[in-house]
Amino acid sequence: MSVHSDRSVLLIDDQTLTYFLLEPLLTRDVDRLLLATTETDAIQLVFREKPTVVIVNLTAPTMQVVELSRTLRERHENDFKAMVGLGYTSSANATDGQAVGVFDQIYRRPIDYSSFRDYVSSTLRSG
Repeated sequence: MSVHSDRSVLLIDDQTLTYFLLEPLLTRDVDRLLLATTETDAIQLVFREKPTVVIVNLTAPTMQVVELSRTLRERHENDFKAMVGLGYTSSANATDGQAVGVFDQIYRRPIDYSSFRDYVSSTLRSG
C-alpha cells in the first residue's frame, strides 16, 4: 500500500504568492495543496503529511532551498514521490539543485504552466 493516501502537493516557499498562483492551476488534480513557509515547517509537513509531490521555489530569499531539498531527499525520500524546483533561468539554486540530482524536474521561469501541470498531474495519478 502506498504511503500517499491522497493527491497532495506541498509547496515550499517563504511567501504565499506562489501558492495563490498555483492553487487554481492545480485545483482539478490536487486533493490538498499545503504550504510551508520555513525550513522547519517543510520538514515537519513532509514527515507528517507525506505529500505525493513537493514543489520548491528555488528563489525563496529567506530559505536555504538547495540544502533543505537535499535534506528532504536524504532523510525523507520515501515520504514523497517527486520533488520539483521552480526557478529563474539564471538561478544558482536551480543549477546547484540540478547538479546534485536533488530535483526530479526543474521548471525555469517563465514557466510553461501546461507542461508543469501535466507533470504534476501524471505524478499524482501514478500514485
